[in-house]
Amino acid sequence: MNMKRLAEEISVTSQIDLSDVSKIKRMGFRTIMCNRPDGEDAGQPAFNDVEKEAEKYGLSFVFFPVDSGAVNSEDVLAFERVIPEVETPILAYCRSGARCETLWSLSRKS
Repeated sequence: MNMKRLAEEISVTSQIDLSDVSKIKRMGFRTIMCNRPDGEDAGQPAFNDVEKEAEKYGLSFVFFPVDSGAVNSEDVLAFERVIPEVETPILAYCRSGARCETLWSLSRKS
């Protein structure tokens, strides 16, 4: 994981593995958010597998897929609505973390 803290309530990271979930819990996160569509890359764990692992550790999970390089205003508005509805702090992930950071950055400007 290549984690970056954006604000008190949210950090972003590159793709996580199932083995990362226990570490995410120990780090104090309450919610994991996946911003990758399933099947974007070969070998990427399916969101429902990550969700099941998160649930084993008492973490909330949000599947909020956005196509790489295609973040639009509708995605940003939906992201703004999701954030207050989940427990923080949130760890959002995608392939590199950039898509998650873009969603968060644009949501701060609207």
